[in-house]
Amino acid sequence: MTESESIPPNSILIENSVLSCCLQDKALFFKLLSEGVTKDYFFDGLCQAVFLSLKKLADEEGAFDIILVVHSCQNIINEEESEKIDGEVASRVMKLRSVSGVTQSFDKYASELKQIHWQRQAFFHAADILSGKNLPTTDELEKSLSDLATEIQASRVSGKTQTSKNMANLLEGFVEEFREKYSNKELPGMSTGIKIIDDVTGGLRDTQFWILGGATSSGKSALALQMSLSALKQDKRVGIVSLEMSGESIIGRMISASEGIDYDIIYNPHKYQLTKGQLKQMKYANERFMNFKLEVNDEGQVKMEDIDSVVADMERNGDLDMLVIDHMHLLSADQTENKRHLELSKISGLGKAIAMKKNIPVVMPCQLNEDGKIRDSRAIADDPDVILFIRDGHIWVEKNRNGMRYIELPLQLVGNRMLFMTPLNP
Repeated sequence: MTESESIPPNSILIENSVLSCCLQDKALFFKLLSEGVTKDYFFDGLCQAVFLSLKKLADEEGAFDIILVVHSCQNIINEEESEKIDGEVASRVMKLRSVSGVTQSFDKYASELKQIHWQRQAFFHAADILSGKNLPTTDELEKSLSDLATEIQASRVSGKTQTSKNMANLLEGFVEEFREKYSNKELPGMSTGIKIIDDVTGGLRDTQFWILGGATSSGKSALALQMSLSALKQDKRVGIVSLEMSGESIIGRMISASEGIDYDIIYNPHKYQLTKGQLKQMKYANERFMNFKLEVNDEGQVKMEDIDSVVADMERNGDLDMLVIDHMHLLSADQTENKRHLELSKISGLGKAIAMKKNIPVVMPCQLNEDGKIRDSRAIADDPDVILFIRDGHIWVEKNRNGMRYIELPLQLVGNRMLFMTPLNP
């Protein structure tokens, strides 16, 4: 992992370069202070101690003598009992003088230091919200994010390098979007229609690729259709590529889930006498469903390479907001080697590629083997953002990129209604 990819965002090289310049030219340290930089702009514990030492010497109008800096750093570290210091203090401080901190590049170093600091603050705000820990009040978050946005805007105006401008623009947009979503208490993504799944995953997010794994008749298609129905009720446009079920069967399952009508009655109406209430429900369901933006391709025998053209046909009336491909093991892909696990690996990669290209969530049920693993492939786990397995009637979070995983969700398949529910919410 490179420094630019560090979590939380930080760069020891930039921090060392800034302090090296200050040790060489005291005036640069005063310039740093005038720009509002504090010790919190440094992530490394020793760099924080060096900054505080320089500030103490500056306040006392003392020279930036390296021996005095070392002595002051040692006192600060002992007082704070810092656990963030790696290596011998004196050795690391002395090395600052040999860091390639060219004073002529000080403005660039200082600008990058501030940019990384703001990235780190945004990261911590986001982490608090996603973890549910140490949540600030709405007013506190609003003030904090407003201050952060103001600082980023100032940097964008005064930034001298193209990199700084680009990063500031990105952060400015992130903070604004984050503030809006937090204020409105919105999910980051589209609701799946199942609260506990939304709580764990944040919903179906743009560019995400979801795999729903289950054995035969375990409910993997029902779960995909339940998510689709939720999206339709949110006025989203949904495309379903069905390789084993007719479009009419899909509608029947959705009506069963939506209206609470036993699916056996819908599937085998000749065996049952519908009540007047159920007939009214069917009528009202038909009226509501007429407004849903649903596109279904149920021709079967679709290759993964053909999905682009299938989606293009579905989007003749508008862009899709979600795509379901049911299911992975009924798809085929052009593959020079006659090896099914390589073919499935390619299908998985193309699934993620479609999600990225169309900027929508793509959901793909798949078959699990007797051992509870994805059948015929060990190589597809890298592509999906979320993998949910249906085992013994419950849902297991196998993968959740940047979120909780390896947990069992208290959900059960209500087979006669074609949907998953919590036991306390029948």
